[in-house]
Amino acid sequence: MNNISKQISRVVGHCKLEVDVSEGSVKDVRFNINEDSRFFEAFMLGRRYDDVPEIVTRICGTCNANHRITSIVALENAMGVKASEQTELLRKLVINGSLIQSHMLHLYLLVLPDYIGADDLFGSGKTEYVRRLLNLKRCGNRMVEVLCGRPIQLIDAVVGGFNVTPSIRKIEELLRILKETREDAVESFHLFSDLKLPEIESPEKNHISLKNGSEYALTGRTISLNGEEEFEAGKYKAKIAETVVPYSTSKRCRINGRSFYVGARARIRINRDFLADESKSLVSSFESALDNPMGNIPAKAAEVLHCYDDSIQILEGLASKGVKEERPKFEIKSGEGVGVTESTRGTLIHHYVLDDKGFVKYANIITPTTFNCQHIEDTLRSNVKKFLGSSDMVFQLERIIRAYDPCISCASHFLDLTVRRR
Repeated sequence: MNNISKQISRVVGHCKLEVDVSEGSVKDVRFNINEDSRFFEAFMLGRRYDDVPEIVTRICGTCNANHRITSIVALENAMGVKASEQTELLRKLVINGSLIQSHMLHLYLLVLPDYIGADDLFGSGKTEYVRRLLNLKRCGNRMVEVLCGRPIQLIDAVVGGFNVTPSIRKIEELLRILKETREDAVESFHLFSDLKLPEIESPEKNHISLKNGSEYALTGRTISLNGEEEFEAGKYKAKIAETVVPYSTSKRCRINGRSFYVGARARIRINRDFLADESKSLVSSFESALDNPMGNIPAKAAEVLHCYDDSIQILEGLASKGVKEERPKFEIKSGEGVGVTESTRGTLIHHYVLDDKGFVKYANIITPTTFNCQHIEDTLRSNVKKFLGSSDMVFQLERIIRAYDPCISCASHFLDLTVRRR
């Protein structure tokens, strides 16, 4: 038996892909996330409700805004707190900003080097791409910073609203930045939709995202399966089965015994009718690619443009009618609540049970990468045979994994590939 091991760069965190081959036939494929357990759910037990958003923002440096907003929604649902219409709009802006900066980091720094023959973007000599990335990243960061106090490890989004209400001057600043950099989002779409993507077979077509009949849903309470079947987010446990596998520290999720995927590709398939006008018209240029896992790449670029246009519309409305000074007011109660938002990588669930003093008695968090893990493994299993023996086998498998943008850890960036030949 030959044991081939290869480290692969530009995957967020530590993971290993193991392929067992015997007599030219693939016997098993295991997508192994081997990060140490992080125990966030365990050490939230016994903490007060207002500690929870502070803790969960530390789960991920890239998606910290999504974790904070999702935890707040779950806590509000547990205590029966109703957020104002203005608060809902401001939260949408935070999620849009987080999505813009995260999508662009993934597309330009982790994906694009594969298609321009470079090891990394900054060493590629493509200064125009670097400039465009920095403009978009700065815009997304500033949106989050203005509304939540700082661009990472947020402080001002809280249960019931925001600690600080943004001034009209800040609203106008964000509107100006978005309009100034929107063309960078348009150019980015054309860049990534024009990439020659490999044809990758997807054995499982199931996908989920939030669905709201009146908007491109990044928040809400209804989850759609394939755009056909809907179920309440609060009843996710009755629909989504979580299991443990012995070779990975990440759980696996299935619906009706089958894997499924989440993320921009799923969201566009389910909610494309509610994209902003230009994004909706551009989707037709890559619609056939949505059956291909690699189609997540142009889907993300289209979604960034949607977030630009959606944010501009929200900000123009706020600038026109003004922003009211609001202070969170509510009564601490016992209860159980589930919060769901669409994070940059897909559907994100936070679930808490509180006692009558607001202390956490139960916590469960399911991240998009946890949802995607089994689908990634199934996709690799269906495609690995055609790459066996080729000189670029590792590169091809890496591109498949990278298209999903798995967020495994914010510390190290590599993937181990082990092929055992019998």
